[in-house]
Amino acid sequence: WRRDGTLRDSDVAAGVMPGDIYSGAGQLDPFLRQADYIVAALPSTPQTQGLLDGDILSACASRQPALINVGRGDLLSESTIIH
Repeated sequence: WRRDGTLRDSDVAAGVMPGDIYSGAGQLDPFLRQADYIVAALPSTPQTQGLLDGDILSACASRQPALINVGRGDLLSESTIIH
């Protein structure tokens, strides 16, 4: 199993997690494009509200990854998931 991750700060994960580390908002799109599963475990903050909006999820639509959100619900809207 390959595990890739995305973080705000790549220094945090140095040597901790196998796979590729994507960091920063600009890396979210390429990260999601290759994902089979998206597991979101984020708190509700001004930076995370709406983070997984329609444009971001559209980037990975061709792979149709499974989305598992164990964090706060305001990462994405219900209408985003339905469409």
